[in-house]
Amino acid sequence: MRDVLFYDQTRYPKIARLAIAIPLILILILCYTYAQETIFISLLGFVFIILIVSAYYMYKSGLVIQLSEEGVSYTLYSFSKKSNHIPLSDIQQIALTALDYTSKFGGWGYRKNKNGEAFIFNDGLFLHVQTAHQVYYFSISDAQKKACRNLLEQYSLPYTKKE
Repeated sequence: MRDVLFYDQTRYPKIARLAIAIPLILILILCYTYAQETIFISLLGFVFIILIVSAYYMYKSGLVIQLSEEGVSYTLYSFSKKSNHIPLSDIQQIALTALDYTSKFGGWGYRKNKNGEAFIFNDGLFLHVQTAHQVYYFSISDAQKKACRNLLEQYSLPYTKKE
């Protein structure tokens, strides 16, 4: 790949990780309190294991996105690694856009449905990339949103949609 014009790495927000950590702590307290109840402890142990796996997934997951003169490259890290490249010649529109991700895609993480393919790790503005066959939405970290907007305005590609 040629010179990278824009680079960003996004992860799940802290509030999402807290949503997992708080129940883990509560389960440990309940296990200590009700240590004599075998069925209750077994159920809590099962939920604890699911939450540990979820916490590990959220800790390891992230999105790396790069914009270059050749197009948009992205890598999704989770339990596996998914890398892809969208050539600039395939891009019909590219812009930063606001997105109500909960109603359009149903939450955080990697989502794919009739509305397109989304990589949601935070809220606010998303990099919207449209090709002839697919629509993509990429989370951009808060620290990089201004840099991404400036890059899209600076290059004002024929493919760039103005807000």
